[in-house]
Amino acid sequence: WEFQALPFEGLQINGSLGFIDARYESYIGINDLNNEEIDRSGQTFNNPPQLQTFLAVQYSLPIDLRSSRTLSGWLTPRLEWAYQSEVHYNGPELFAGVQRGFNLINARLSYDFLDDRAQVALWAKNLANEGWFGNSTPIANFFGVSLNYYEPPRTFGGELSYRF
Repeated sequence: WEFQALPFEGLQINGSLGFIDARYESYIGINDLNNEEIDRSGQTFNNPPQLQTFLAVQYSLPIDLRSSRTLSGWLTPRLEWAYQSEVHYNGPELFAGVQRGFNLINARLSYDFLDDRAQVALWAKNLANEGWFGNSTPIANFFGVSLNYYEPPRTFGGELSYRF
């Protein structure tokens, strides 16, 4: 489910909600701890979270610099929030491959000018500094561990762009 709202000029609200309850009807798989066969009937699939949400709000403010028409433009602050519920990347018996639910908050401030051909922007991602991983490789049956691939921590940056 997705939506976009434009309640008044300059304000934009976007969002989405995804829900999955996918389970194996009948499946014999491999246990990630001991490499033996295991009946996975009724278990949820690896990788998809049951719930994902996203919400973004931005408001574009016109900036009219009468002394400089080329520098007049739009100042746009944007705030994003996303949530992902718990997900297991390996068999649920391998607890190290289970990512708990988490929230992400991102922010951006941009200024468009030169008739929307140029933009300067500052941004921040993962403002709450959530530690989360986006994938996991099970090697527990060989080495007793799981390799988890963590996503970046709180990150800041800037951009400068020009369209010809």
